[in-house]
Amino acid sequence: MPRVFLLIGLLLAGLPSQAQEASASQLAELRRQLAALREELNRYQGEQEGLQRQLQQEELDIARLYREISNTERSIATSRNVSAQLEREASQLDALSRSQQDRVRREIQAMYRSGPQEPLKLLLNQEDPGELSLMLGYYQRILAEREERIRSYQETRAALVQNRLAQEEEGQRLAAMLVQLGEQRTSVEVSHSRRQAMLTALTAEIANTEQQIARKEADQRRLEELIASITRQSEELAMPSSLTPFREIQGNCRWPTAGQITGRFGQVRTGSMRWNGVLIAATGGSEVQAVHNGRVLFADYLRGYGLLVIIDHDAGYLTLYGHNQYLYVEPGDWVQGRQVIARVGDSGGQQDAGLYFELRQDGKPTDPARWCK
Repeated sequence: MPRVFLLIGLLLAGLPSQAQEASASQLAELRRQLAALREELNRYQGEQEGLQRQLQQEELDIARLYREISNTERSIATSRNVSAQLEREASQLDALSRSQQDRVRREIQAMYRSGPQEPLKLLLNQEDPGELSLMLGYYQRILAEREERIRSYQETRAALVQNRLAQEEEGQRLAAMLVQLGEQRTSVEVSHSRRQAMLTALTAEIANTEQQIARKEADQRRLEELIASITRQSEELAMPSSLTPFREIQGNCRWPTAGQITGRFGQVRTGSMRWNGVLIAATGGSEVQAVHNGRVLFADYLRGYGLLVIIDHDAGYLTLYGHNQYLYVEPGDWVQGRQVIARVGDSGGQQDAGLYFELRQDGKPTDPARWCK
């Protein structure tokens, strides 16, 4: 399901009932417009519609597989931690069991040497009734302690058996997840092969410069329309006053990912087109981090930009992160500065992995190099 809807609950908390109803109605209309806009942005004339749709679907499938792989890898790491903890507990239980076993053995030997008549001996050897009562009480405590040590030993052995069973179950679970991970990675490889074939076919169909320019211009128009729409919407939605204003981080924020900038703001991109942001060549799968606190307004696929995240910061400032491998956030999410929001990819029909990063104020592109270092 497209993830282009703003979350209503974030905005309604603490509002009077009439204000809540008005906000709910307003947001319902905004999200309807955004959903319609998303569909419209993905339909335009002059491009190879069939191949574009196939490429988009393949890249979305690849993003889903990468997310599944990430989840499986986290589960495997957790399982290994559980196995290690169980092994540590087993070592402790085994040492405790040996110690308890040695004490119980000594107790049994002492009981054997004293024989079964020990209470009777105490009774016959004591002439003072008070001393006899004291000795019997002492002897009963010794017996109770013996029984407690035997019971503790039995409980330790039972816990050790349960621990070994848990280790066996966790080992089977880990083995199954490793098989699943292998299958998921194979699926990704197959999907990448299909994607490359589609990309090659699409590139062949738009081989001449004019077609390339027309395609990129169409991509740019769709992005401009999307930004215009969500900019109008973001004006209706107040940001928390406690956030550090975005303008105060100018010159001090870090780039969203590490890599070499291969496309700089203002440089010629194709024909008369220039870069409105920067293209950062980075290793596929690298972390993409939000440059500042804000609210996610868009987290979905947009032709030409692939899996795209747009974050509203405040005072008309937006940041855009495109060509991602897969996303961690959804529209309406609040994010913190340096929070991982995506992984670097090549979605949107890119030949190489990299992150497209834009910074806008009141809808107009501004040079990210003036802000990030």
